Amino acid sequence: LLLSGNYEFPASQYPGHGISDELWSEDRSTYRKPVVNVALAPGLIRNTHPYHGPFDCDLAVANVSVVQAVDMPKQVLDFDVFFCDSVTDRVAVWNAVAEKQAQQGFGTKAFYFLEADPQLEGDSAFGGLPDIDVSMNYYDWADLHSNYIEDPLPWFRNTPMPFNQKRDYVFINTSCPPQRQALMEPLFERLPIDSFGGCLNNADVCEALPQCCNVPWVNRIHHEGPQKECVVYHYKFVFALENSYVYNYTTEKMWQPLKMGSVPVYWGHPSAKQIIPLPHAAIFVEDYPSLDALVDHLQELAADEEKYNQFLDWKQRPHSNAFIRETESGVLRSVCNLVDGLASGLGSRSNGSETMTSILGIESMTNAELPEENFNSRVFNPGMRYNAVH
Repeated sequence: LLLSGNYEFPASQYPGHGISDELWSEDRSTYRKPVVNVALAPGLIRNTHPYHGPFDCDLAVANVSVVQAVDMPKQVLDFDVFFCDSVTDRVAVWNAVAEKQAQQGFGTKAFYFLEADPQLEGDSAFGGLPDIDVSMNYYDWADLHSNYIEDPLPWFRNTPMPFNQKRDYVFINTSCPPQRQALMEPLFERLPIDSFGGCLNNADVCEALPQCCNVPWVNRIHHEGPQKECVVYHYKFVFALENSYVYNYTTEKMWQPLKMGSVPVYWGHPSAKQIIPLPHAAIFVEDYPSLDALVDHLQELAADEEKYNQFLDWKQRPHSNAFIRETESGVLRSVCNLVDGLASGLGSRSNGSETMTSILGIESMTNAELPEENFNSRVFNPGMRYNAVH
């Protein structure tokens, strides 16, 4: 179940930091990267974190083996870092980590949470969570930033469906909170919107888009990925309404349309404007003085290929640094980012740095060849990706 030993990598793949001398081969042609065993609390794979298994973290100082920990008391000694995302999970995990720390002297508690929770908002250092070594989420107080992007940057350059083959408007939401229903119902009266979700449903995927009928709704990487993205690919506009109006809370409702070459008509916190690829990549409901003005603009764009395509030309242009950073902080990179964050000195409140010192086999973190800059401040090479190790 767990990885053992170290992977060997050619010198050409050296990430430029974090590999101490003893991990290099004698002729410096290959190097080894230690494996950090990460335990996901039982709810985390189901709710938030979409993958498990061994991964090559191409820019991190160590690779990662991610395993769902079903029986924490029995499995605790096999793991180095413990990931959880809810209060219930955290209590069980932290009790197990206490045993780990007592027996082996290290073990890191990482809190990973992406939902909008008023109890966690604000500028407090840990949002009322003092028992955590490292936090990962979109709040300003987090040690490491993370978000809902599930795909590497190159996937956002997918070629859109040609304008004249697209349908006009689609809405896909399972739940119908009051603010969502209040906005969408008047739009349904004015525009021919296809709705495939449980909220205001008026269409069936297999009837409207048979080519998407047999595409699975859920797979190992995406919670609601393949079929939803197949549907989105066939539309000019996707009405993307968040569940909550919270600073920095921008979910897959924005990212999936951008990836598939549709234009999000977005309702959510305006902080989303700071992290999209370019300003014209999305339409923000709040920018219009009335719903009539929004409808008029959408109808104009839906009928004019040249004007519409201006909202897709970001795919062929350099993206904003903020968007690049977001793609490198997404859910798919979260565990590998955590490894580098710990190696850079995060987690010192308790046992974070001690954990990485033990794993990397070095006397202290200050003796390692680690990057000076904060991990989340880097602007990454857009070609980077994850490589599953089998």
